[in-house]
Amino acid sequence: MLWVRIWGGQVPIGYSRGPVATFDMFGASWKLYEGQNPASGVTVRSMLVDENYDGVFQGDLKEWLNAMVEKGYISDDEYVTVGNAGTEIFYGKATMEATVALDIN
Repeated sequence: MLWVRIWGGQVPIGYSRGPVATFDMFGASWKLYEGQNPASGVTVRSMLVDENYDGVFQGDLKEWLNAMVEKGYISDDEYVTVGNAGTEIFYGKATMEATVALDIN
C-alpha cells in the first residue's frame, strides 16, 4: 500500500514495530512498514509519506515497485494483477469527494 496522506490516528499494520526501510521518491521521503494481517495471514507492506501530500499526487508506481525490488521486499519476477485506490473511513460520519485516475500498463 502507498499512503499519500494520514490523519485521525489510523496507522498501517506493522506501525508499532517501526519502519523497516526508508525511500526517497516522488519528491518526498517515505517509510516502509511491514506486518501480518491477523485475519488472513498475508504479509502487508505499507509506505507512508513523511509529510502528507496536499492536493494532487502524481507518480509512476513502477518507480515504487522497482525500489521495492532493489531493497528485496518483492521479486522482479512478480506481477501486478490488480490496482486499487481509495480511502478507509474508520469512525464517525464522513463525506469524501475525490477523483481517482489509475492507469496500469
